[in-house]
Amino acid sequence: MTATIKDVAQLAKVSIASVSKALNGEKGVGSSTRERIMNAAKILGYAPNARAVSFSKKECHAILFVYRSFPDDPFTDPYVYSLFEAILESLTDQHYSLSALNVVNLANPTSEIVEQMRRKAYDGVIVHANALSKDLLSELRLNRFPSILIGRDDYVNWVDTNHVLAGKAAASYLYNRGYRRLAFIGGGKGDEISSLRLEGLRQGAEEYGIGLEESRVSNVEPSLFAVGEAVKGFLRKTARPDVIVTSNNTILFEASRVLETMKVKVPDEISYITFDSYPYAGLTNPPSTSIVINVRELGHEVAHQMIKIIKNRSYSIQSYVTVPTVKVGESTK
Repeated sequence: MTATIKDVAQLAKVSIASVSKALNGEKGVGSSTRERIMNAAKILGYAPNARAVSFSKKECHAILFVYRSFPDDPFTDPYVYSLFEAILESLTDQHYSLSALNVVNLANPTSEIVEQMRRKAYDGVIVHANALSKDLLSELRLNRFPSILIGRDDYVNWVDTNHVLAGKAAASYLYNRGYRRLAFIGGGKGDEISSLRLEGLRQGAEEYGIGLEESRVSNVEPSLFAVGEAVKGFLRKTARPDVIVTSNNTILFEASRVLETMKVKVPDEISYITFDSYPYAGLTNPPSTSIVINVRELGHEVAHQMIKIIKNRSYSIQSYVTVPTVKVGESTK
């Protein structure tokens, strides 16, 4: 027979109200009593029903995660999915559920989100920057419902990774390894993460006095042909770069394939380095050195801060989390 809250109260020799407060983390229960209640619940295998708890608090214990994704994205760039998994893990530990809303096929995502919050279908909303539009940002700034942005804005709660710092970390690593002529291949005009990583790389290159000439910077649309043409253009230069920095693994993979096809020896003749270590950094020939940002740490922090915002609407957070690290591969000397 499944244990009830009444069974826990009887075993711990306290009132049902005290059990409810202790299990829901509320005040009004002494530490020794709380410990006795928790032990009783553990012995009986009792866990509070999340829906019942939510109803009593007028909460639904559900969070909405808003993002933008196209069919091939899970395979070419699993960043959002790693992030989602970490958020889900942390929220589950706190007895919250997580629903996902992909805005890519919605005519008016903002109206959908606002309507869901109006109906109190969710306690809060986590918005990834890749799904952010001007009208959705305006709604977040109005602060009508608990929300947090994975990205940056001066007027809303946000948590993010510092991609500029990651770019600087790449410049520092390359300088200390003796590289002096850098080239960069990044995403198209709408790729904000690529732009921030390039900004950091430029700042680091200037600080260390190493070259990142504009002629060695190529922002390509996500096509393999464009990446290949950028690599070939670098190799045709009289003073070819000694290292190619790619803003993501998809660009890296095609760049490494072109170098291999052209029989350019890596890292003896030219090196390459990328950001993040998935999905292709370890599959290139040779495996790539990567500037790694801990996406799972970001996801856990987002979930933690989301719950804080739900519990206290006056609470605010605007912060970077995680420090980039270098995962050394065989693509650099």
